[in-house]
Amino acid sequence: GKLVGFSNIAGPGITIYLSEPENGVGDYEVCFPIKTNLKIEGAEIKTLKGGNAITVLHKGPYEGLGDTWMKFWEYVQKNNITPKAPPREIYSICFVSTSDPNEYVTELQIFV
Repeated sequence: GKLVGFSNIAGPGITIYLSEPENGVGDYEVCFPIKTNLKIEGAEIKTLKGGNAITVLHKGPYEGLGDTWMKFWEYVQKNNITPKAPPREIYSICFVSTSDPNEYVTELQIFV
C-alpha cells in the first residue's frame, strides 16, 4: 500500500500463485487493484485477465487456507477440471477491515 498510496487502491488484495508452495515457500505475485494507471518505480502495473472460474469462500483465519485449498484441489481433480491460469486468492475481508481473524473472508479462484 505504501508504494502505491492507499488512496489509489480500488479493491481487495490478491495473491496469484505461480508455483505450488512447499513449506510456505513458492513463487507468487501480490496485487492490488488501482484506480488509475500509475507509473511506479519498482512495481509492475498490469491488467489481470478475467474469465470463467470456480470459486470457494474460506471464512476464518489464514491458517486454515491450506486445508481449504487441499479440499478445493481434490474437487478439481475428481471432476477432471483443467485450470487455465494460476490460482488466485482474493482477500475480501482481511486485517484491513477487521481485527478478528474469524471474520476474514478469502475467495479462492481457479480459472477454467
